[in-house]
Amino acid sequence: MAEGDTLARARLRLAPVLDGQLVTEFWTRKLRGHRPRSGQRIEQVRSVGKHLLIDFDKNLTLETHLGMNGSWRVYPDRQLARNDRKRFDPYLKVLIATDAGYALCFRAPTIKTFIRGNEEGALARLGPDLCDPAFDLDEILRRVARMPETTELIDVLLNQSVACGVGNIYKSETLHIQKHDPFLTIGDVTEQDIKDLFNKAAELLQRNSVDGKQRRSITPQKGFFVYERFRKPCLRCDTPISRSYRGTNSRSTYWCPTCQPKKVASNHAR
Repeated sequence: MAEGDTLARARLRLAPVLDGQLVTEFWTRKLRGHRPRSGQRIEQVRSVGKHLLIDFDKNLTLETHLGMNGSWRVYPDRQLARNDRKRFDPYLKVLIATDAGYALCFRAPTIKTFIRGNEEGALARLGPDLCDPAFDLDEILRRVARMPETTELIDVLLNQSVACGVGNIYKSETLHIQKHDPFLTIGDVTEQDIKDLFNKAAELLQRNSVDGKQRRSITPQKGFFVYERFRKPCLRCDTPISRSYRGTNSRSTYWCPTCQPKKVASNHAR
């Protein structure tokens, strides 16, 4: 599933084609909500966690969530001839044309519009965006404090109503870097541990959100420490990496049993 840095990079690619531009063509498949029209001005493109938002005038916003396989692509003006679009079907979900070029969205499972100020559902419940350098850590701690102490760290990091942007990659990588057993609970760790986890997750997300064409990397070798390295040697200690589907929604978690030993902190978070 796309993580916060994926959407932040998509925003950087889309902005030159969409920000401040008039719509010359708008097409979408199965849109929920009001349809933007040709001639409307696009005020800005935003990313919030795993959501890509395109603000049109008249307070109308297009929201897309990319799910597992969705993506946004940009094509310069005159590069995308009308007949060329046939090769994109049936995966093309949104097409927005301006005098600056084309923005195309593929495979997104969520495509809807809303009137700004009337956000609903998952978007309205989102916690602070970790891709934003000014994210509110104190607000994150307040939201964590409302969770049961038995909640495991893997579910704390993935809970978008606590802080948004973290998915399976940054969950596993952050826990490995901080040397935490992923199945510790909130009650097993200190408040400082929670702070350090979210600060590290934010650092990783922001590091990979500065260039629209940047390839995501965590390690100096331009790869991952543990993610999708099941049974491969840990880059720190050569222990084979473990994998589990434990936790809410049975999402995959990768960890090193040696670098992330089972332990309980002496001071509790609450």
